Amino acid sequence: MSIDGGEHWVPATIDRGSPDDPWAWRAWSWDWTAEPGEHTLCCRARDASGGVQPVDERWNVHGYANNAVQRVAVTVQPDVNLSELPDLLDRRPVRSELVYLLVLLDKEYTEAAPTEPWPDYYARRLIEHFS
Repeated sequence: MSIDGGEHWVPATIDRGSPDDPWAWRAWSWDWTAEPGEHTLCCRARDASGGVQPVDERWNVHGYANNAVQRVAVTVQPDVNLSELPDLLDRRPVRSELVYLLVLLDKEYTEAAPTEPWPDYYARRLIEHFS
């Protein structure tokens, strides 16, 4: 696995229960502690002799034999820890009040369908409520 577009690689784990057939797809897993920011995730296979999939595909008119590494761009948003809420709100909210507000905000956001991204909408409304 790579989180930087193929510059650096770390191993993943083939899951138990994957078929023994050498041509079968294999289930695999990889633990990643995502840091906020932009990342390009890549995965590639390695065979028993150490050969790996190419990072870039070789172009051909019919698109045959495309076994190159595929890339997926992801954006990881910073997460607000509930333990940070008292500092952000200048008070310690009661958990039941937070649950109630989050359910209410879900309904409001769905019904209103605002153009504002939901994390911004929720943050703004929570701050308004507790101010």
